[in-house]
Amino acid sequence: MMNFDMLDKNQKYIIAVSGGPDSMFLLDNIYQNKEFDIHNFIVGVVNYKKRSDSDIDQQIVIDYCTRHKIAYYVKEVSQDDYLKYQQVSHNFQTIARDIRYDFFIELAQQYACAAVLVAHNLTDNIETYILQKQRNNIVEHYGLSPDSIYHSKFSANTIAIKRIMLNIRREFIIEYLNNNKINYALDYTNILGIYNRNVIRSELQDFNFADLLTEMENQNHANEKLKQVVRDYFIDNFGQINVPSFTSITDLRLQKMIIFNYFKIAKLTCLIINKKRKFLDEVVKEITSPKPNIMIKINEEYFLVKSYENVEIKTKAQLALTTVIINNTRQTYQWKNHIITESTKDNFTFFVSTDQLPLKITNDPEILKNVLLNGKQLTKIFIKEKINLLIRLNYVIIDKNNEIVAINDLLRAKLRKPSYLSEKCLLNEKYNFNQKEKFIIYFMIK
Repeated sequence: MMNFDMLDKNQKYIIAVSGGPDSMFLLDNIYQNKEFDIHNFIVGVVNYKKRSDSDIDQQIVIDYCTRHKIAYYVKEVSQDDYLKYQQVSHNFQTIARDIRYDFFIELAQQYACAAVLVAHNLTDNIETYILQKQRNNIVEHYGLSPDSIYHSKFSANTIAIKRIMLNIRREFIIEYLNNNKINYALDYTNILGIYNRNVIRSELQDFNFADLLTEMENQNHANEKLKQVVRDYFIDNFGQINVPSFTSITDLRLQKMIIFNYFKIAKLTCLIINKKRKFLDEVVKEITSPKPNIMIKINEEYFLVKSYENVEIKTKAQLALTTVIINNTRQTYQWKNHIITESTKDNFTFFVSTDQLPLKITNDPEILKNVLLNGKQLTKIFIKEKINLLIRLNYVIIDKNNEIVAINDLLRAKLRKPSYLSEKCLLNEKYNFNQKEKFIIYFMIK
């Protein structure tokens, strides 16, 4: 029956109620349980305004809450809401879910609620498992997990989700509501074949629930073993994907789980959770390819970057080719997150003479290919020394004659060992400049 042991009697909770049979069953069972104070629960209702009878569903919830003196809060979804969430997805089910849980996050913050209770039941659990098998995607848990976390796509906020009725079949729910004369609404779209879940729902009577539950339990047991291997991989590789060790893995499923968990560690699973099933296969193919430098576009903002032995998630801004001209020493300049200002001889990052102006701070290979170090083209040195693409995309500062006057710390460390750099380019050391002080300009990079 209901797993009330998942709840803390001293905590407050949101009950997600749509007016449908499952959520009305959940609401009534919580109300009827005298071990809980109903004042520790608030009801959250979302009206998507997509069906002609959606206001009836909303009113059913309001009537129940009013009659039993339960606090309730309603969100009626506007066209502006849909436009906002369509920036992330055009799938209605995904949009509806994000709107719903972001609303619950607002309620949880305002009323100090520990989690939201949702009315997923045994039938939903089986439906989810069948969908997961059909899609053959990487999953954290086969079927529905009793506890999970929702991460908002528009903020860093999260909310805990609890499912306390995963052992209850839908047939029992309908029987309970009818016997207790509890009003509920039926969503007619649930019987239309417009969503895969609805097709499965219509065929569930042909499945043996006991066999499917056993199969799902076995799958979760195997999945936990695989997740431990993934955890060990990230411990061994300091939380990163190392290309040689990744390529040596022969189990495609394990490789895909490593990629999925890399995004999870970065708290960016929202970027790939709704990708087509072939996406992770393509990522594995690219990472294990002999190409040393690859940028895999995830969406308009994020890229997965492979460079030699490293794989990292980067934003479009971090990868952007950017050039700033420094021609006025009295002015403050910004290159991405770095601030460049004039400084003093007692505290500086680099210095130039006045006849070296203007300077360029850049990461553009078209500009840097004209820069020579010890007679060698800088961009060719990058390739010869296998300089990571992400290090290359940091700054180099050159003067009007394309001579390097400053480089970022990571690149300096890479080029210092082969002695490509002159004494002046090693920087951070007081260089004996044999010119009059008034012709020297000192700069600080922050």
